[in-house]
Amino acid sequence: MVPNKICVKNSGRCNILVVVPHGFPGDDTNSEILGYHLAEHLQCYAVINNRKYMKETNSSNESGFVGDLFQQYYASRAALDYINPLIEIVESIHNTFEKPPLILFLGGMHGTPPLNPAPPFCAVQIDAGYANSYHPAVATARKETIDWICTELEKIGFVPWEKGSSEAEDSMLSYFKKKLSYPVEAIRIGIPFEGFRDNVEGLEQGAKLLAEAFRNVGAYEELEPGQFHVTLDKSLITSVRPGTDPVKEEPIDEELIQEAVIFINETLNKTIYKGAQKIGSFVLKKFFNNDINAAASRSPHKAASYRRLCEREDLLLSPGQLSVMVRVAAQEQFFSDSGLDVTALSYTHKAEFVKLQNSEAKLELVRETLEKGYSTRTLEKRVKEIREQMYASDVITVTAIARCVHNPLKLFDDPDMMDFIGNSTKLKKLPVDFRNKLHAEAFNMIEQVNEWKRKYGRLIRKLERIADKEKAEIENKGTVTALEQL
Repeated sequence: MVPNKICVKNSGRCNILVVVPHGFPGDDTNSEILGYHLAEHLQCYAVINNRKYMKETNSSNESGFVGDLFQQYYASRAALDYINPLIEIVESIHNTFEKPPLILFLGGMHGTPPLNPAPPFCAVQIDAGYANSYHPAVATARKETIDWICTELEKIGFVPWEKGSSEAEDSMLSYFKKKLSYPVEAIRIGIPFEGFRDNVEGLEQGAKLLAEAFRNVGAYEELEPGQFHVTLDKSLITSVRPGTDPVKEEPIDEELIQEAVIFINETLNKTIYKGAQKIGSFVLKKFFNNDINAAASRSPHKAASYRRLCEREDLLLSPGQLSVMVRVAAQEQFFSDSGLDVTALSYTHKAEFVKLQNSEAKLELVRETLEKGYSTRTLEKRVKEIREQMYASDVITVTAIARCVHNPLKLFDDPDMMDFIGNSTKLKKLPVDFRNKLHAEAFNMIEQVNEWKRKYGRLIRKLERIADKEKAEIENKGTVTALEQL
């Protein structure tokens, strides 16, 4: 698996989708490794957070984006690399198998199990969206499926126990139940760290045991031996047989590959990319009146009509794709105003340049690219280096801000942090996407602070009533004592 990203396995031969939302050190440590092995043994689909997103409470020294992907709020903000693949795979399973998609969220435990079995056994937590006793209205899986899983886990030496989620309505367990029109079963499997996830070498064997259990569950369905289904997009599902890839059986023709790359790239530049430039120019003119500063911005507060355009479900482009096209068009005007001829650059080069602000540094890199003939991959590395240099000299890092944004004391009382967030020049050096996230988090914190204010107000009123009551009791007692003395 590639680290620091959401890893998607979009092929499988059964109706199970393994999801690991907390695959970050210090969260559900090593759950990403366990999820990978489980998906391999089941030969099923998988979406695994491989050390990219971390929970707000994470205390490790690792760097990552803040976001609990088991909660719908954060998951929806990671739609591009998390929610979208999940939906596509679930729809693929629904269209391919007779039985409903069975989604297994793999992670750690909430709370302490009511029993502590002796090794090599361990308790396994089962969560299907309800608390204490089964409730069909809120449950995210059928009772027979849950009972069957518990029975099969017991057969291989695990001790399952059920603990409903107190936040099931906001968790990813109920997401599919609310969003999709067809039946889906979603269950969270909590695996303990001590005695199981702490043994990295033994995780593959543990995953093999879990796979055996899930294969025997009545909700499980698999294809004929040797068949796989691959999710290409929402509407196209292709069946292939492993081992028939001609690349593995025939010699590689490097000249043919080079010819194909040249042909494909040239065709794309003449058709698709040319169309992308036309689309970008059209939107720049019609929606932004050729204002390159407004169009180049990635602010969430763009023109209302443009935002509504991006929300249209019948638009064939995603908001991200359209945004790049518009910014490339705005960038073309910047190059033209600077007297720079960029006709030799491909669209993919230009799309990479939009990651940098319109400045002399960008123009220098364009000249360098034209002179040295950088490939898109080489240019991507150079752009990344420049972006890192822009804010590498600052004491405060993106990760440090992400850790403090939900803690006012750390954010506003730390001199270095306050010096950074109070300086517009330094804030401007942060990646645009992170600034947008920080902007959203600040608004969320205002709402949270207002809620805290209301709760503190209620607490104050309760304490004052108690104090007034005690004061009155003391005064009454004093009056009674005085009367008795009379």
